[in-house]
Amino acid sequence: MLIREQKPTQWGTPVSIELTPHDVAMAIDTYCAAKGIHVHGPRTISMDGKLLRRVVIYVDPSGFVVRNGVRYPQQPPNAKDQEADK
Repeated sequence: MLIREQKPTQWGTPVSIELTPHDVAMAIDTYCAAKGIHVHGPRTISMDGKLLRRVVIYVDPSGFVVRNGVRYPQQPPNAKDQEADK
């Protein structure tokens, strides 16, 4: 899993999360387990009949991601403007 801050826009800094097929499989297994469905043994996950190679989640500048206590983007939107107002 790779988390990256993208090029800032006028609304803030978007973030992307890139997931490997293994990451997606783990997420689906976790979701299924939470719903009481437990899968044992090898499995194949496909989308539109094709194997997954990479999945990207785009997080709008109005949102953010926290991983291991680190916030992405590291500075909230308008933080510079708020500091200038002090």
